Amino acid sequence: MLTLDKDNDIIHSVNEKEVKNMFNFEDYTFFNPSPNFRELMILQIISQNERVSQEMIAKSVGIVPSMVNRYLKDFEDKKYIIKTGGNRRNMNYEITYEGKKRLQFLTVSFINEVSKIYSETKKSFNKVLDKIEDMGYQNILLYGAG
Repeated sequence: MLTLDKDNDIIHSVNEKEVKNMFNFEDYTFFNPSPNFRELMILQIISQNERVSQEMIAKSVGIVPSMVNRYLKDFEDKKYIIKTGGNRRNMNYEITYEGKKRLQFLTVSFINEVSKIYSETKKSFNKVLDKIEDMGYQNILLYGAG
């Protein structure tokens, strides 16, 4: 991020370290490749399609099929899902009441983290805008790649 004076000369630029200090992303379990995020994704996929293959789950979540197999075994042990079918080609995954409760908890936790990030971003952005306004700028043009 750059701060410019009235002649468009750079007064201040925010470096990568300062940006990382604005947010502690390690506090957010869903925005790092984490077990919570993977659990949420896998349970969500199963809740939408009981006949989904481990390969499709792996591609959707961005992990290898063997890791999906471990999650499914763990979900079975925790009674989040019930596997039915004779073999891999004929496998169904039914999400149980416990699995639905877990999916609901993970979804609410995810939404909570998104809300926190939004609030922190808004506060940080307002601080920057206040500093720019204090410098006497009235018209600000923001542009970016997104």
